[in-house]
Amino acid sequence: MMKRYIRMPLRYALPLLFIGALALASTTGCTSPQETVQSAGNATSAQQSATHISVSVAAAGTSMQVGSYNTPSSGNKYVLYQATVKNNDAKDLHVNPTYFTLRTTDGKVYDVDSAMYDSSVKGFQMVTKTQPGDVVSGTIIYEIPQGATPKSILYDDYSNKVTTNL
Repeated sequence: MMKRYIRMPLRYALPLLFIGALALASTTGCTSPQETVQSAGNATSAQQSATHISVSVAAAGTSMQVGSYNTPSSGNKYVLYQATVKNNDAKDLHVNPTYFTLRTTDGKVYDVDSAMYDSSVKGFQMVTKTQPGDVVSGTIIYEIPQGATPKSILYDDYSNKVTTNL
């Protein structure tokens, strides 16, 4: 059986070789290193830097209403934070409020709530293609149960991870 492949004409062998190389390249892939930084802070404010970004998070209180129309579900409350992301040295870095998640002491994870887009709040806005030195800041809001205690906020833009302990 092996003789058949050894005597195979070049016009058949090259495509097989190409397909094999393509399969090998697609399984190995290219990855970039991911920077994970953890910050120990307090409930008031914490700041930490990853390779390309600096993240600052400061508690801004709790609320049972944001603006005129946004109220949390029964048994829940809003927790508010002032967040700042500084682009230290990355070209065309995307900054997005959806990169922030809140973890409570019971291990549950919460995404930012749409209440942060209320016109009465200077909510954290998505900014595409920031350049080194650019700073994006605003309020991020989470809806969590009344009895829940915030533990940390993670900023993860898929290249940099910064955890701020609250």
